Amino acid sequence: MPDSRFFDSLGPVSLCLLAEMTGAQVAAADAQVQIAVAAPLRHADGASVSFALRQYGADLAATKARACFVEEASLAKVPAGCIALVVRQPQGAYA
Repeated sequence: MPDSRFFDSLGPVSLCLLAEMTGAQVAAADAQVQIAVAAPLRHADGASVSFALRQYGADLAATKARACFVEEASLAKVPAGCIALVVRQPQGAYA
């Protein structure tokens, strides 16, 4: 979870708003899904958003995150139940 000393909580926020704020394309029909917290892939749950770079393929495939910022090249590794937020720079969008 991001350190609250450095990051403000938007908490709960829709995927639609996250996409709008970051320029992401939502790869799902339901962009009104609510996200409560940001978390690393390994610690994310059904209320979390995370991010994955190409080298995080195994962690991405195993994540329980509700949504994840990914590059288009990583779409095939996004597990069922996790909504892809497609961006050019996943870590930047997550931050």
